[in-house]
Amino acid sequence: MSINIKNYTNYIKTSNKKNREYSLHGFVPVILKDDFTSEVNIRYVLEQIEKKIPDKLCVNLDVIYIGDFKEFDDRDINAFFRDGALFISNEQSGEYDLMDDIVHEIAHSLEAPYSHIIYQDQKIQEEFFLKRKKLEDILKSKNIDTSVVDFSYIEYDEDFDMFLYKDIGYERLFHLIEDLFVSPYAVTSIREYFANGFEQFFIKDKEKLKDTCPILFNKINILYLMEEK
Repeated sequence: MSINIKNYTNYIKTSNKKNREYSLHGFVPVILKDDFTSEVNIRYVLEQIEKKIPDKLCVNLDVIYIGDFKEFDDRDINAFFRDGALFISNEQSGEYDLMDDIVHEIAHSLEAPYSHIIYQDQKIQEEFFLKRKKLEDILKSKNIDTSVVDFSYIEYDEDFDMFLYKDIGYERLFHLIEDLFVSPYAVTSIREYFANGFEQFFIKDKEKLKDTCPILFNKINILYLMEEK
């Protein structure tokens, strides 16, 4: 069911007197609903994001909520984007962990309004698909049974996600994807491939992304260089 963000924001503000409100780029409210589980300087994180990500890439955000939300346990996640709002867990190991989650979800907020740039020509899908097939060949060469999942299906699939996370393991996968993907999570789906690349472009190693995933790099660079709406 769709969330009415305005009503939800009012509910959050009035239901918990301890809420603290900050902002990103001066126009995106950031509401801290629950205290962080570790020492985190939220002002520093928001300042760093403002320095790294231009405000034009945040105009599709209505609000950012940070706290403990039921969906995190229900879906075994720690962040998601829905109806103009970012929901970010208050369980963070530090500033970089929080920054990583917010930037990742900012990427997802751009997929619908800029789908014509990111996905319409199918180039990023082709790049991702070829990398998936190369990974499948690598796994087969290691005598890993790949028949239990479909490497050609590029949208999110829970069975494929669990195959990577549990059957192979991210630590092992990390060593197998060198020169193919910038992180194990990028293998999960085309949408996570994009969002993971967005993180890499803005807060991690831009040159590594350019060398490893040139089409993905170019797509994000187009977003970065595009004129204001």
